[in-house]
Amino acid sequence: MRDPQESLPEVGLDRFPIELAALLERHATLVDDAAKKSEILVSAGRVLLDPIGAVDRSQKCFERALEIEEKVLGPDHTDVAMGLNNLAVVRKKLGDYKGALPLYERALAIWRAALGDERALGIDQAQLFAMCRQRKAAVGAAARLVKRHLRRVVVEELARELLAEAHAVTQPTLVLQGDKDTVVDAAGAERLAARLGGQRTFHVIRGSDHLLTLDAQHTEVFDRVTNFLTD
Repeated sequence: MRDPQESLPEVGLDRFPIELAALLERHATLVDDAAKKSEILVSAGRVLLDPIGAVDRSQKCFERALEIEEKVLGPDHTDVAMGLNNLAVVRKKLGDYKGALPLYERALAIWRAALGDERALGIDQAQLFAMCRQRKAAVGAAARLVKRHLRRVVVEELARELLAEAHAVTQPTLVLQGDKDTVVDAAGAERLAARLGGQRTFHVIRGSDHLLTLDAQHTEVFDRVTNFLTD
């Protein structure tokens, strides 16, 4: 057992995502609950999505998570659709547009069945995927459109549920939001903070994207968290 007073080995910022993903992958092997194991593998896959040379590992994490989700939840569950979408993103990053397209199509079909045509996609599906088949470059644009819309649908559903229960959180809470975040809307984070039942502190981190602890402003993030915990 590591001595609690012993300092942990330093990890350069360029290696941090890979080391973090390795910890998550090891943690997944120790978890018996299938849903939790899948969630951990998805987290590892997302961490590995950007570091150079780690996309293949990201794909393996997403494939393992998708296998679990299909086995536990069935092939038509909306969580499976998100798993398909994650895997399609990896295929696209690897330049495998032909492999990405059917994954996007299947994910979209699941969302259309669950939410209806109008909510699942704001433009004609046949037109979108005809664009994909016309030229490889169009696949990237169409995939981003599908991903953006699917993300919006999921976030809207989760946000409604979360905001309705936010008042139950009575412990002091720190909410940090990057002003360049393209995943989470800053206004939504502020609404969440406003509805919390206890003392809350809300800060916008200027110049930071979604991965606050990995962006250029990570020092400010660590300082604010440290001050919050020690005040």
